[in-house]
Amino acid sequence: MSDFPYPGLRPFLRHESDIFFGREEHTDQLIEKLGNTHFIAVLGPSGCGKSSLVRAGLLAGLETGFLAIAGVHWRLAELRPGNSPFSRLANALLKAFGTEYTGNFTNLTEAFAFLQVELRRGPLSLQEVFNEIQLEKNINLLLVVDQFEEIFRYSQQGAAEEAAAFIALLLAASQHPKIYIVITMRSDFLGEVALFHDLPQAIAAGLFLTPRLNREQLQETIEAPANMFGGEIEPALVTRLLNDAGSDPDQLPLLQHALMWMWNLALVDNPEHMILKMRHYQTIGGLTMALSKHADEAYAELNPTQKKIAEILFCNLSEIGNERRNMHRPVKLKEIAIQADKSWQEVAAVVEVFRQVKRSFLIPPIGQILEPNSVLNVSHESLIRQWQRLKYWLKTETESAEMYRHLEDTARRWKHHQAELWTGLDLENALAWRKHTQPSLAWAKRYGKNQGKYFNLSMRFLEASVAKQQEKILRKQRQARQARQLELQKVRQRTAFICVILGLILITGLSFWAYSE
Repeated sequence: MSDFPYPGLRPFLRHESDIFFGREEHTDQLIEKLGNTHFIAVLGPSGCGKSSLVRAGLLAGLETGFLAIAGVHWRLAELRPGNSPFSRLANALLKAFGTEYTGNFTNLTEAFAFLQVELRRGPLSLQEVFNEIQLEKNINLLLVVDQFEEIFRYSQQGAAEEAAAFIALLLAASQHPKIYIVITMRSDFLGEVALFHDLPQAIAAGLFLTPRLNREQLQETIEAPANMFGGEIEPALVTRLLNDAGSDPDQLPLLQHALMWMWNLALVDNPEHMILKMRHYQTIGGLTMALSKHADEAYAELNPTQKKIAEILFCNLSEIGNERRNMHRPVKLKEIAIQADKSWQEVAAVVEVFRQVKRSFLIPPIGQILEPNSVLNVSHESLIRQWQRLKYWLKTETESAEMYRHLEDTARRWKHHQAELWTGLDLENALAWRKHTQPSLAWAKRYGKNQGKYFNLSMRFLEASVAKQQEKILRKQRQARQARQLELQKVRQRTAFICVILGLILITGLSFWAYSE
C-alpha cells in the first residue's frame, strides 16, 4: 500500500497501483497486446505517463493474473540502459533470479562478473542463461527497459557496436516462449530505431502508443487518490486543475507535483481532515509555475557555494538539445564532485535538499544512502523543461559549450599551421568566457572531442593568443615611444635652429646700430 496519495514529479512505482487511477482501460489494452507479442514498445511524448502505465498498470495486472495464458508467476528485471546496458542488465537479472543464479558462486561479485561475460557472448545469450537456471516450468521473465532512448545516446558516444549487440540480445530473447520484453521510449526518438537491424520491424509489430487521458479519466486521477486517504478536493479547484492542464505535454507530472504540494499544505492546515482548496493552489503559483517555484524554494535554502554546486549538478543531469528534446543524463555523484572541485559529501548535501520527500526532484529517492558511485538523475524530464532557472543555466551552458568547441577546433587547426592565433574581439570574448566558466578537463570531456584530448592544447592556444596580443601591444607602445622621441628630437632641432636665427638677427641688429652710432 502507498504511504501518500500523490507521488509528485517521479513516475509511479510498482507497489503504488492502489493510487494509480484513470488508466484501467489502457492497462487492459497493454496486457492484451503483451499476450499477442512478446516484444512491446510503449511510446509517447515525455510526460505522457509511459513508465507509470507499465509499472503501476501492466506489472500489477500481470501479478494479479490478468494475462491468463502466462499465469501469475513472474520474475521482473527492470533497468535503464544508461552508459552500461550490459552491466545494468546483469544487475537487474541477478535481482530477479536471486539465489537460483547466485547460489553457484562464492559471492555476488563473482556472479555479477560471470553473468556479464555470458550476456556478451551473442544474441542468444539471455535465452541460454534463462534455460540454464533451475526455475519452475511456469515461471515467466518480464524484462522492462525503461527510457530506451538512452541506448541511442550511448551509441552516439562511440559505443555503436555494444548498443547494437544489446538490442540484438533483447530481440532474440523475445523469441523465447517464457520471456517477455517491454520497452518505454519517447516517440520523438522513433526515427533513431532505423539505425539498428530488425528493431523497426519489432517496434512496428509491438507498438503501443500511450493514449492521452480524457477529461473524465484526468478527473479520476485528481480526486480518487485523495478520497482513498480520507481527503477531498474543492469542486472549484478540480475544475480549475482540469482547465489549466489543457494540452500541455507535461500535464501529468505537473498535476501530480501540484497535488503533492497542495496535499502537504492541507496536511499542515488540518491533519484530521485534509481538504485541498483554491487558496492552496494560489499559494503554489498555479499549475504552470508551481514546479519552478518549488525548485526555487529549495535553491534558496543553499549557501553561495552550494548554489554553484547546484548549477553544476543540474547542468550535468541535463542532456542539451533543442528545447523539447532536452533529456535527463544520469551521472555518478563522484563525477559531479570532480567537476565542481568539491568533495562528494559536499555535493551529496546539495542533493539531499532537492530529493526530500516533499520535493522528490532528484533520484535515487530519499532513504537510499548516497555514495561516490551513486547514480544521480532528475526524477522527471519535466523539471528540465519547467524550471526557469535551470532553463537559463542550460542556455548559458549551451553557449559556453559552443565557445569551447570553436576554441578547440581553432586550436587543432593552429597546431597544424592552418589557423592564426586569436586577436581583438575573438580573444576578448574567449577570455571573458574563460573567466566566467572556469573550464576544467572534467568539463571539457563532456563537450570536447575524444574525451577532452584537446583541452590542454586549447588552453595553450588561448595563452599563446594572449601572449601575442600583449606582444602586439608592447610593440605598439615601443613604436609610439620611439615616435614621441623622434618628434621631441625634431622639436629640439627646430628650437635650436630658431635660436640660432634669432641670435644672428640680434647680432646683425646690434652691429647695424653700432655702425649707425
